[in-house]
Amino acid sequence: MSVLTTLLLLMYLTVSMFTILFLRSKLFDGLRILSGIVFLVMIIAFILPVMGIDKYLILALGIAIISSVEITSYKQYKGDDKRLFLIHAFTIAMSLVLIILLFTI
Repeated sequence: MSVLTTLLLLMYLTVSMFTILFLRSKLFDGLRILSGIVFLVMIIAFILPVMGIDKYLILALGIAIISSVEITSYKQYKGDDKRLFLIHAFTIAMSLVLIILLFTI
């Protein structure tokens, strides 16, 4: 199940990158939001059997990744390209931590 969750994370990040940077349209924005919802549902399905504090950390990381992608989309849409590198770096760092957590639990 952790492989599927990781693949959905990578799919969400790839779809988000293409819709934010290259293909701005309502259809592709909807596809980004839909893939984010599917990723969040998969995170919730993954953490149901997990015991302890780890489930809250995984859920918080999933929500933080989706939030940072949507913040990036908003800032790109408004033309505020300054300091987007920092948001991209945090998104990649959170994604790597989530992948490590998924495979160690």
